Amino acid sequence: MPGRNAGRTLPELPSPRTAARRGRNGPPLSSGLPLGQGTAPAMMAEIRCVHTGEFLGVHRTALTADGRKLGRKVFGSAAGGGVMLDPLAAARPTLVVGEGIETCLAGRQVGLRPMWSLISVGNIGTLPVLDDVIRLTVLAEVDTAPNRPSAAACEKVGARWHAADRSVDFLFPPDGAKDFNDALMMQRGAA
Repeated sequence: MPGRNAGRTLPELPSPRTAARRGRNGPPLSSGLPLGQGTAPAMMAEIRCVHTGEFLGVHRTALTADGRKLGRKVFGSAAGGGVMLDPLAAARPTLVVGEGIETCLAGRQVGLRPMWSLISVGNIGTLPVLDDVIRLTVLAEVDTAPNRPSAAACEKVGARWHAADRSVDFLFPPDGAKDFNDALMMQRGAA
């Protein structure tokens, strides 16, 4: 069933005993995941094909003990894929997409659903028109690079979807925030 595990958190994974019984042996979750010469806590997410829901790979964000990002890595492929925080079947007739997982999780906290993280700005720009999705909402990011990759990706996906007679909306973070996760963190800091 495509996307059935998408969006689950690590505590919901099988116990080490259950995983071993299923032939999945690895370090206990409490010890962290291998990272270079040591281990680190990590956020793991399945990457699935945006058309079929077929498994393409895993996105890993290594974290410090206090939750800050150490680094990201994709195992497998992210091209043409995304982290389906909501299942493929839920992406009808509307879909909300963003670049980063954290940005998309922040969007879900304010009720934006169904939601997918497309992992990269390149995947946003190349997102094909999807059957049964008539309205796409893109969580845009504030560009800091001179070549404005987020703006370019928004223009590309907007043109493609408009040419297919689909609605496209772009939501931008509030002033002072690079993305919706930054906005959420700023809001929490002010509370």
